Amino acid sequence: MNRTVLSVAVAIMLAALWWLMVGEDPSSWLIGIPAILSAAAAAWLLAGPTARVGFTITGLVRFAPFFLAHCFLGGLDVSTRAFRATISLEPVLIEWRTRLPCTVSRVMFASVISLIPGTLAADLRGDRLTVHLLDGRTDYEADLRRVERVVASLFGIELGEPTELTK
Repeated sequence: MNRTVLSVAVAIMLAALWWLMVGEDPSSWLIGIPAILSAAAAAWLLAGPTARVGFTITGLVRFAPFFLAHCFLGGLDVSTRAFRATISLEPVLIEWRTRLPCTVSRVMFASVISLIPGTLAADLRGDRLTVHLLDGRTDYEADLRRVERVVASLFGIELGEPTELTK
C-alpha cells in the first residue's frame, strides 16, 4: 500500500472510531474532522515518498485483541495508581533499539508502547527509542519485545535477533 492509500485508510479508521466514541452528535465533527485530517496528513508525511506500507490480515487479527486488551489494562493501571494513597515507583529512562526497519512501523511501535501500563515513548530517533518507565523493577523488557513482535506481525516484518538495552 502506498502512502496515499495509507492516509485514506487512517482517515477512514479514525472516522469510524470517532463515530463509535461520540455517537451521532453532528457538532462533535467540528473537532473530529480536523483531528482526523491532521492524523491522515501525519501518516502521509511519516510514510515518506517511496514508502510501501502493508498490513497483513494475520497481523491485524493478532493486533486487534492485543490493542483492545492493553487499552483496558493501561486505563485500569492509571486509575489504580490515581486512587492509591502511596505509590512505590522507581522511574527510569531506557534506550530501546528497535528491530523494526521502517519509520511507519517504528512510529506505530512508539505509539503502542504507551498502552503498556507504566510506559511512555519519550523520543524516537532512527532505530532508537527512549522509553520512560514508572517502575524500572518491572519486566518491561518482555513487554517491549512483545509489543515489537505484535507490531512486526501487523506489518508482515521478520525481526532479527534482540539487542541489549541501555539505561
